[in-house]
Amino acid sequence: MALNHLYFDSGGHLTAKALGDLASGAPIEELARLEIAEHLSYCDKCIKAYTDLLCPQPPVDLTQLPPAQVTARRAAREGRVLFLQRCARVGFAACLTLMVWLGGLSQIDPETLPKVDMHAAGEKISDSLADFSQQISDGLDQLFDFSFERSFKS
Repeated sequence: MALNHLYFDSGGHLTAKALGDLASGAPIEELARLEIAEHLSYCDKCIKAYTDLLCPQPPVDLTQLPPAQVTARRAAREGRVLFLQRCARVGFAACLTLMVWLGGLSQIDPETLPKVDMHAAGEKISDSLADFSQQISDGLDQLFDFSFERSFKS
C-alpha cells in the first residue's frame, strides 16, 4: 500500500500520475491496478478525466448538430450496418450453398441417374413456356378489353 498515496489523492480520487500511468501503459503493481480498476468502475469524475486523457478531442455531441446533419450521420451509420448485415447474409448463404452443392455432388453416382432424352425434354419445356405465355397474353387482353369497355360506358 506504499504506492496508494501516488495513485489516490486525499479525496479518494485518482491522481494525475495514476491516470497518466494507466493511459501510457506504464507498469503498475497488480494490487494498485485492481484498486484503480475498482475505483473507475463507480467514479464518474475519474472516468471522465481518464476518457479526456485518452481522447483529447471531444466526442461529437449530436445534440449540438443541426437536425439535417444528425439525420445524415444516422442514415449513413444505419446504411453501413444494413450493408454489412446483407453482406454477411449473402456470404453465409453462398458458403452454405457451396457446402450443400459440393457435398451433394460427391454422393451422386452417375450410373444410377435415369437416362433422359434431351431433345424430347427440350420440346416439352418449350411447349410449356409457349402455353404459359399464351395464357398470360390472353389474360392481359381480357383485362384491357374489360377496362376499355368500362371506360366507354361511363
